[in-house]
Amino acid sequence: MWFSSLNQLMRLMAVMALVMFLAIVSDLSISAEGAEIRLKNGMIISGKATPIQGLAQLQAKTPGPIPIYPIIMVDAGWQKIFVPTRQIPDAEKTVGQPDLFPWEVFELKHHKTGKQQVLAQLGGFRNVTSFDEFGRRRLEILTQKGPENVIQGISRLTPKYALIDALTHQWESGVATSSLPTEILSDILRKAIDPTRPKDRLAIVRFYLQGELYAEAQKELESVALEFPELKDQVDRMRVELIQLRGRQFVKQLQERKKQGQHQLAESVARLAPAEQLGPVVMRDIEAFIKQYDLARQQIELARLLLGEYQAQIANRELRERVAILRSEVSHGLSFETLPRLEAFLRSDKDSTLSAEEKLALAFSGWVFGSVGATTDLAKTMVLWDAQQLVLQYLKAESSETRENTLRQLTALEGVGWKSIRQMIPQLPPFRDSAGLEPGQVISADGEVLEPLANDMLKITLRSDNGEAIFHYQAILPPEYDPAHRYPMIVALRPEDRSTAAIATWWAGTADRPGNARRRGFIVIAPEYVPDGATKYNGEGVAHLKVLAALADARGRFSVDADRVYLAGHAMGGDAAFDMGMSHADEFAGVIPICGRADTYCKYSKGNARFTSWYVVAGELDRDLLSINANVLEFMFKEGFRHDLMLVQIHGRGLEMYSDEMSRMFEWMELHTRSAAPAEIEWLSLRKTDSRCFGLSVLDLPRTLIIPQPAGTTLPSPQIVKFRITPGNSVYITSPGKRHVVRLAAETFQIDERVNITINNSRKFRDFLVPDVRSLLEELRQSGDRTRLADVVLEF
Repeated sequence: MWFSSLNQLMRLMAVMALVMFLAIVSDLSISAEGAEIRLKNGMIISGKATPIQGLAQLQAKTPGPIPIYPIIMVDAGWQKIFVPTRQIPDAEKTVGQPDLFPWEVFELKHHKTGKQQVLAQLGGFRNVTSFDEFGRRRLEILTQKGPENVIQGISRLTPKYALIDALTHQWESGVATSSLPTEILSDILRKAIDPTRPKDRLAIVRFYLQGELYAEAQKELESVALEFPELKDQVDRMRVELIQLRGRQFVKQLQERKKQGQHQLAESVARLAPAEQLGPVVMRDIEAFIKQYDLARQQIELARLLLGEYQAQIANRELRERVAILRSEVSHGLSFETLPRLEAFLRSDKDSTLSAEEKLALAFSGWVFGSVGATTDLAKTMVLWDAQQLVLQYLKAESSETRENTLRQLTALEGVGWKSIRQMIPQLPPFRDSAGLEPGQVISADGEVLEPLANDMLKITLRSDNGEAIFHYQAILPPEYDPAHRYPMIVALRPEDRSTAAIATWWAGTADRPGNARRRGFIVIAPEYVPDGATKYNGEGVAHLKVLAALADARGRFSVDADRVYLAGHAMGGDAAFDMGMSHADEFAGVIPICGRADTYCKYSKGNARFTSWYVVAGELDRDLLSINANVLEFMFKEGFRHDLMLVQIHGRGLEMYSDEMSRMFEWMELHTRSAAPAEIEWLSLRKTDSRCFGLSVLDLPRTLIIPQPAGTTLPSPQIVKFRITPGNSVYITSPGKRHVVRLAAETFQIDERVNITINNSRKFRDFLVPDVRSLLEELRQSGDRTRLADVVLEF
């Protein structure tokens, strides 16, 4: 065989390597229940792994020519997890390593009725009773034929999940063991064993240890010690194991609370640590943890003291009075979060070569720029401080006239340019007014308090330029919210049967009963993306605009880490999350559709999915959802090297909220940040409102697709927009639009060389880029995004 070019040969070799790789993977089938797989994104999933060809029929390996298996299906007992084969590094080596410590499993027997109806598709549940001590409960299921009264019994109980059999119907489902109340779990376990047998009682202790239910493990272990004194040696060994496991969990939780900015809680819990339950090794770690807070508190007090001393040493009265204002603001704002800004200042305390003014300059410039950008020039620092105040005035200004006046003052300051302003942006507080805002209040976009709300929730109303209310969004802030800390955020889209307040509470809980978002330091917002009472998402562009407007407002009003924003939705909201996630993938670190359908617009915009990450949750018996979504999801699986995707299908479950999957969702979110803008982009636009992706906006896309189309009409193709930045300082754009806005960051170009911009084969620009303050601040004001800053904005 002859090859016309080296590129052809390289492509053929790559294809052959891929076929060999997938052939190896296709021979993997893991029987160990505890086998672990680590994905490229860091997630670890456990279960029996089987390569499959597709989702619609769950095709497994078949004899014949070497097939391609782009999907690994991991059966975890109560759920099946589907991941792209290409998202498993060294799949032929890492898939299926058995767990050396098998789980404790309890089998429960129940009597079934003779004649049983098959439940093929399920809606939600209602009138659900608690499980009794035998592991049985009653509930009413909503089916296509109407409600069905069902009796269920737990048939298999493991530390991670429980399988539940219907005793009156043909139906098996699974739930996470963590979703069972511990007091009910204890009753069920006691009925499942012979409590007079030491072996059975110790099995319960191991069950609790494996399920990380350490308080329950300790209670059971102490009970065993009292009732079976002959087991003292074995009990003592298990006590040591329990202390080690509990200690590691305790320290991990302390570190997580600190990372989430919940310093008061972390420190107070550490000081109350029960030494007798955690052991000396862990207590040494906890003592070191407490000392970090003690040292930080000493550093804060020292900084305040030194600021006062150095201010007193300034001879010039006018300068001393000016310094007093800066000192007051820094002293008031000092906290565990802001202390690192004064690192250079505190190091200078023993430096006798620096004057009081130079040391104060290190403090005040570090406050504006961060410690790395600190300077000893006090006069320059004063100018930078003025610049920071003017930047905030610009960002807060309602009228364009006020902004123009502020911009003139800002650019007139000597030595202040776009570089220095860019450097101070990460330290700026949120600029949309929330001063004095208390949880439980409703505010308008201009900060006016309107009415109280229950459950420490905020309701923000966004208004048009003439003051007319357009829509609102709910917001819940985490405990110890501090504007100096950057928080991840969930944008929650409600299902048809819940309000925006209810879906925000589902994620965050209440102050009395905090949920995962509060405990893990997440902000939650829930936009009113569809009208009250709406029960169907129809894909209209106005819903997209509302979600994007709420996102921009929240990023400017609260201290949001723009690289850790996650879009999530249930049912109708899941439909919207699929659509909006694919239409605006560049805005989100990840998308979590729960019981969502990807069967309309997503079939045409699925090529955009690669720009973000996906955690898709579905019930096995929910409206044949796997087949409905197969077109979109199989496309993503087959291009697995581009798509960070997990599909979680819950065994025997229907249209539900899936609270028992929430912990894993947060684990997944904590591993994902928003991707950097790629050098080459091709995205598909279905609406005029789908006009922006990364650094390009197309202002006048010619059409909006309406799906489904009226009978007898032909659906036009999606609008394709291409945007490419080359190493040679060139930008190439292809689009059906007539007007384009290009946002460029200085670090992607050689500023001292000319830049070429070509649109639809026509050169529009060949000149040097001149970064400017107006572009930088206006983009920040409109988007609230501190991470993707535009130094140059050009319109053609």
